[in-house]
Amino acid sequence: RLIAYKDDMANSNLITKNYDISGYQIDPPEISIPSGTYKDIQIIEISHVDPEVIIRYTIDNSEPVANSKIYAGPFVLNELGSNITVKAKGFKFGCTPSDTVSKTYSFQLPDLSFNPIGGEYGYQVNLYLGQPVTGSTIRYTTDGSTPTSSYGTIYTNTPIAITNGMTVKAISYKTNWLNSEVTSHTYTLKVNKPVFSPNPNRVYSGEKQIIIDVIPKGPTIKYTIDDSDPKTSGTAQIYTGPITINSNTKFRAYAFKTGWEDSDESIAEYTFE
Repeated sequence: RLIAYKDDMANSNLITKNYDISGYQIDPPEISIPSGTYKDIQIIEISHVDPEVIIRYTIDNSEPVANSKIYAGPFVLNELGSNITVKAKGFKFGCTPSDTVSKTYSFQLPDLSFNPIGGEYGYQVNLYLGQPVTGSTIRYTTDGSTPTSSYGTIYTNTPIAITNGMTVKAISYKTNWLNSEVTSHTYTLKVNKPVFSPNPNRVYSGEKQIIIDVIPKGPTIKYTIDDSDPKTSGTAQIYTGPITINSNTKFRAYAFKTGWEDSDESIAEYTFE
């Protein structure tokens, strides 16, 4: 806005001129992590080759403008939830702002941890479930059905008592996050093989008392000394205490417990001088 004046003369008219001063258009900034679905921590960095460029960004899917938040350093994205769109634009005095660059991220809860994992065990199993993302809820089933965010028993950090043949399926969920994958483990409870004492791999003299045991204690032991199958033989006996022998003897034994798989057979041969 201009005006001219001089003593003893009337001022000139006001002159107004508008100018749009703009240089080249800035190249867009770069967002370090590509769009995708992630299950672990992602640290987002936004950069530009020109150190004089000011990067402004949004995480609510809105368009970055001249008063949007200035990028000041890396930030952890998955603390903000799932389905996040990061948009960034470069600004520099005297230049046309860059085009907007955009990346979209979804965050899915990690797979649940099972402690212990499925498999065969010779002792009572108490199962613990875990989800590293705080604030999430776990649901599980033990009847073979598939749990969802609205179906199944809510896990309350109380261990699940495993029974033989049980399949545990579990899922976790949290507001604004994608549900975890369904994780499934199957458990077999099988009685451990009987053990003999003293060691049968020696030559003995005189009389010996043979002890048959199962660890952990509790299962019933059946045995034979006539080389017949202790599971089917009519001569099989239930072990009730030490057995005294004084001549060459071959023991065949197995252990069983209601609701568990029978143990494998154990064979012990004692030799006397």
